[in-house]
Amino acid sequence: TDTLLAYHVELILVPVSLLYLVYDSPVTLLLLQTVVLGLGALPAFWIARKHLGSDLAGLVFASVFLLAPAVEGANLSDFHGVSLTATILLFAFAFLAARRRGAFLGCIIIALSAKEDIPLLVLMIGLYILVCRREVALGAVTASLGLGWFLICTQLILPYHNGLSVSPFFHRIALFGPTFKDSILNLIRSFAWQTSIFPNTLGGNKKQSQPGWGSLGFSAFYSYVSFNRPP
Repeated sequence: TDTLLAYHVELILVPVSLLYLVYDSPVTLLLLQTVVLGLGALPAFWIARKHLGSDLAGLVFASVFLLAPAVEGANLSDFHGVSLTATILLFAFAFLAARRRGAFLGCIIIALSAKEDIPLLVLMIGLYILVCRREVALGAVTASLGLGWFLICTQLILPYHNGLSVSPFFHRIALFGPTFKDSILNLIRSFAWQTSIFPNTLGGNKKQSQPGWGSLGFSAFYSYVSFNRPP
């Protein structure tokens, strides 16, 4: 198929594409991604300062965000609309902490447009608001937005454009097990899945597994469980 909607629902690309009217080059996308990810330091600073009562703590958490290997890896790995959600959702949490519900929901809606799997994260954020913050109305609305858009994307938009009953990327779940059920059980059973499942299922092809480890700074290799797992 010739439409992107057969693979991903990334409506955020529509407004992003307008930037090409300013400068018609892939550099525009890379610059946008860099700027947006860099702006994530602001809400990281605000949240830490609010909860810890210290500008220094805010500076530390902002630096940790900017220096996080996963963030830097996302920025260096071409342009992906979903990468922008790291900053967008940080702003959402900052607005949530400041009780600016309208701004919070605005960020949530923008995040939902990034990719079809982000709604699941939004669903969990809604449950967090509902259960931990005990804000029933806001939590219910957030969770409903997440679940509703996820179902619309996966059950209506994607199948309509690709003609498939399941996502064309569903086969990737075989990385963790032969079936969806086995994959979930394997993830639950193994706390060291980064090192115990990936090499075995990839048949020793380290080139395919390195990007996932690399984006985390290979920190999984320093896990006590990984070093002490049975042969």
